[in-house]
Amino acid sequence: MKKFAVEFKWAVRYIFAYLAWIMGEKVLGVYDTHIDWLLLSSLGFYLFGFVLYVLALREKRETVFQKQMDWKQGCVSGFYLTIFISLLMVLAQVVVHKAIAPEFFPNMIRYNLEHGNKKAGEIFNLQSYLYQAVFFTLSIGVLYAAAVAYFLRTRPKN
Repeated sequence: MKKFAVEFKWAVRYIFAYLAWIMGEKVLGVYDTHIDWLLLSSLGFYLFGFVLYVLALREKRETVFQKQMDWKQGCVSGFYLTIFISLLMVLAQVVVHKAIAPEFFPNMIRYNLEHGNKKAGEIFNLQSYLYQAVFFTLSIGVLYAAAVAYFLRTRPKN
């Protein structure tokens, strides 16, 4: 596990940042009075998440790879970071929807029904969100890992 200590540390940081973001959304009313802001707010977090990937892979390059990291090493490290985040995201989603914002699903269902989405109940429930969170995190994480690894790669010393 020591081999992946940097990735695990940053996955935990990512999840704590995610939970803090969720609490901020709740305070701003994104789960009730300003529910129409949800998409924009979610996109904001994923921009912030990209920054966390940059910081994580930069630390991996500096501390583990002795300031020399090729694209493949960065991708592999980013992939493990993504796996850890995806696993922790399951727990984070349960915390969000059971403790922080239990009003989210009823409000989203009501909002979507008002806007013509008759299948809102099938989409906005904990089981659906657990699947969505894991698969979206895996998808976006692989893209982040590849992009960040590309920009943080170093040229080999002669």
